[in-house]
Amino acid sequence: MRELGNPYKDAPGWREDYRALLEREGEPHIREIAGMPGPVCLLCAEKKAAACHRSLVAEFMAERLGAEVVHLE
Repeated sequence: MRELGNPYKDAPGWREDYRALLEREGEPHIREIAGMPGPVCLLCAEKKAAACHRSLVAEFMAERLGAEVVHLE
């Protein structure tokens, strides 16, 4: 889903900016993901989940939908 890309990836405060973006616009996108037959995998090229913006999407889904999150590293 292109909408879940990280437009702030080169900014020093990208985590805070991305969290704010999720708060403003994330709900419809995670609802779309939640409607997919599962399990669902969010992929990224980062080696560590902590460096990936998708970990923020996963946290948002866990908070809003009660989704179970498992990071594969």
